[in-house]
Amino acid sequence: MRERFGVGEDGRILRIDNTYADPPHGLRAPAERGISMVVKVEVEGRTHAYELRLMTERAAVAADLQSVMLRSLTGETVHERALLVEQMVREAAALDQLESRSDTIADVEARATRDAVERQKFQDDLQLKKDKRFLTALETNGLTEHLMFQGLDGQTRGKIAAALNDWPKETTPELREKIRQWAFAEAHGDVRVFANHVEFARAKWKEMVAEQNPIMREELREQGKQLSEKQIKAAVQRSATSMMSADEGFARLRAALQADLDHIARIPHSASLPSRVHPDLVDARLSEIEYPAWEMPEAEAYHAHKHLAELPPEDRSDGNPIDVYTRSLLKTMLVGEIRVEPPVNEGGKTMITFQRQLADARFVLLARVFVGNDGSAVVATYGRVEAAR
Repeated sequence: MRERFGVGEDGRILRIDNTYADPPHGLRAPAERGISMVVKVEVEGRTHAYELRLMTERAAVAADLQSVMLRSLTGETVHERALLVEQMVREAAALDQLESRSDTIADVEARATRDAVERQKFQDDLQLKKDKRFLTALETNGLTEHLMFQGLDGQTRGKIAAALNDWPKETTPELREKIRQWAFAEAHGDVRVFANHVEFARAKWKEMVAEQNPIMREELREQGKQLSEKQIKAAVQRSATSMMSADEGFARLRAALQADLDHIARIPHSASLPSRVHPDLVDARLSEIEYPAWEMPEAEAYHAHKHLAELPPEDRSDGNPIDVYTRSLLKTMLVGEIRVEPPVNEGGKTMITFQRQLADARFVLLARVFVGNDGSAVVATYGRVEAAR
């Protein structure tokens, strides 16, 4: 079209505004996603301009349902019908996002429908396990009666369980309590902010363990001490715990998070999914696109530190851990295999996963992204997982 008609002052098409593949900043509803072209035509020696707007049938129907039908719904079933309409709008926004970067959307839709029952059963079983871990975490940490942890949704219960469980015993109860009190103070009643702070502290503690490991081994070698691997591991963890528990060490923890938050605040983020590209063009594309959006800056920060060591060698480089981690995430979103899963509960969001195969066939890099009914995409997690068998 560009070659045939030309674009610009000397062409037939004056301007093309593609909010379908590349929505501008802000949240874009299905009705706002499309391709708008301003075209000029001469009639009897006079130049006229008109607008031609293209949009998918899916987006048009979803927009019509949302803007017209909801206003006309009445009766006892209004709530039930409204939920159905909202679900259709969510799915339209998610599928439009995918369709702009994938030519296999029909396969994705068919697979999502076919696997719905199995997926629901899997989610139900998984939630039961998360709820058991959640209750155990509250009991172990003496938080069973704490009001902040009452009446939480399933996803948040799972997040709290992951944050509070599985701390190595070498961290000591005193350090864990210090971290929890810091997280409570920073959360201001927001349970997810609390969990993100706890996760950040654990990620930084593990970094300290990795830093202390070669130092401890060298000291033991110089002292001529012979310890088992298990004993060395415990000694390294105790050393990291002692360092973080000290006032100076804990001040460094706070400063590290603040530095990450300041870095994140300076980076442009986008709530839209990036357009798919050929693998050979990934490096060039990475320098152009904005960082994907996360639930909150603290989540973006702790995920970068938690999963940085999982990245393959070709994704690692010098520089800020958040930048290195995000470049790997974007690469997976640009070339990874796509899968879409409808909401698993009332009012939930559509989940899209991006999976990139690694040289080690046992693992893949997996990104989970949730898409709202306005088309806004938010990253939930990204890291290395075992490949499905």
